[in-house]
Amino acid sequence: MPTFTNSASGTAGAAASYTSTIRWAYLKVENTGAAGVLWVRTDGSAAAAADGSYSLNPGESGVFANALPLWTQAASVIPAAASGANAYVVASGNGPAEVTPFGSSPYGQSSNPGTSVSVFSAGTPTFTISGTG
Repeated sequence: MPTFTNSASGTAGAAASYTSTIRWAYLKVENTGAAGVLWVRTDGSAAAAADGSYSLNPGESGVFANALPLWTQAASVIPAAASGANAYVVASGNGPAEVTPFGSSPYGQSSNPGTSVSVFSAGTPTFTISGTG
């Protein structure tokens, strides 16, 4: 699987996935070829000429949101959600008590999912991918 930092380019054909360790919020994909529809996905699944993929005709470009799980740098330092003896119990009036892990989050200690973009075409158009935001 090819990797990229800020941008990548290539010639499409069978589905190819490009990944980046940087979690870009958006990806600009441009079909720079003279012929052939380019299909694009940003959710980690393989692009195909089917439901869930976006199409770009020759000369078109599109900006796509990174569809991998939302992540911030804070998620890597916040403690993971505690349970059992490590949980902090808060009474909530007359209702049942809530188990609230003190200073933790279900997303705590999660790693950066990065960025994934998959391209596919029945032809061989050229394309460029660039991260932004």
